[in-house]
Amino acid sequence: MNTTIYSIACTQLHSLMAGLKLATAKSNANLPVLEEVQLTVDGERVTGVATDRYRLFMDSREVALEQSPEEGEAATVFTLPASAADDFKRLGFSKSHERARVEVSAGEVVVSTAAARLSYPAMDAEYPRVGALMVKALGAVAEGKAVEVPTQYNVDYLGDFAKVRRAAGIPTNTPLRMHQIPAGAGSFQLIVTFPGTDFWALLMGVRHPEGDANHSSAVEALERATESAKALASA
Repeated sequence: MNTTIYSIACTQLHSLMAGLKLATAKSNANLPVLEEVQLTVDGERVTGVATDRYRLFMDSREVALEQSPEEGEAATVFTLPASAADDFKRLGFSKSHERARVEVSAGEVVVSTAAARLSYPAMDAEYPRVGALMVKALGAVAEGKAVEVPTQYNVDYLGDFAKVRRAAGIPTNTPLRMHQIPAGAGSFQLIVTFPGTDFWALLMGVRHPEGDANHSSAVEALERATESAKALASA
């Protein structure tokens, strides 16, 4: 049977999908792929990516390979619809001590526990190639080409990241940091991180008022995210 099986803590799967869901597009008949979260397994980590073309979120959790397919290599890239986060919440994943079983085949992705079985059809369209974009943005920060900016001016975005904090289970005392990268025509890309976590976001084409900037580096905060982005770029 050509199925790859992974296991992941229910709480971890729910928090990963719930945080990334916030960056997916609303229902769009022309671009249904943007309603999906792409998941890439690299060793013992699964990295999720979501984008609506204006925002790009990335986060990761621990995962275990339980079974490889009888033929060929293990499936390391697959997608789940953003709505799966709601399914997981309804089934109590956020408070469960179980591990979910994730079966990946050519036609579907099945997520199951002792009490539930959820089946999602495999996506029949190619997910946007965002790996190179992530590597470039994170590289700019690591090389000191990005400037840390205060978050106070950006109140429109802070509400979104308060939702991310709650959905992804990020402790309330974890600071939020923003770095800007010039994007031309008076606009910037903003890289948003919660230091000490694997979450980061890229906001494209943001305009903001002039203000003092703190030129500190985000190398420490983005070290793990950079490695995950490189893995995604080569996938």
